[in-house]
Amino acid sequence: MLKERIELLCKKKQISRKDLVEGLVTQAHFANILAGRYPLADDLAEHIAGRLGVPVSYLTAAATTDEQALKRAEHIFQTMSGGAVSESYVDALDDRDDALVVELTTALMKAVYYQQINDQTAYDYLHQSYLNHYLEKYGKPDEVGLPLPLKKALLLYKIQYFRSKSLYYNVLDDVNRLIALVEPGTL
Repeated sequence: MLKERIELLCKKKQISRKDLVEGLVTQAHFANILAGRYPLADDLAEHIAGRLGVPVSYLTAAATTDEQALKRAEHIFQTMSGGAVSESYVDALDDRDDALVVELTTALMKAVYYQQINDQTAYDYLHQSYLNHYLEKYGKPDEVGLPLPLKKALLLYKIQYFRSKSLYYNVLDDVNRLIALVEPGTL
């Protein structure tokens, strides 16, 4: 998850990975860090975070899937999939979180909300500035080992998307996948 977050930040800052690590580590070593073969050293994280203009924890905690992060992501999914959320609740949700599982779950659930209320401008902005990048990486929830709250949010997002395109076979397929992951009566 660190790799995907770094890629998005580099894209937003218009900086290549080569320039990002220039004078810090070799590109090969950094590729190994992003592949999870080596840990991200604290001093390297500080330098990279500075170059990307983010807090160090935004990089070091990107792959966090501890119980607390999963509970936060699950709470966001449960609250927003319940249907009766206000615009002020959605606006108050923090768009940034150190744990990518929470941040991405929030973005997916906001996209579902914006599509349900027909706010095409907010929906498009969310996709162009954030979601399209991650949907390329995680768009097929059964092909990637995603944390459960994120997998559920992705399936609900896909259900809403396919409904909007009248692709009901896909909707039914994803509904059946989602039903298998949630407690009866929670959706």
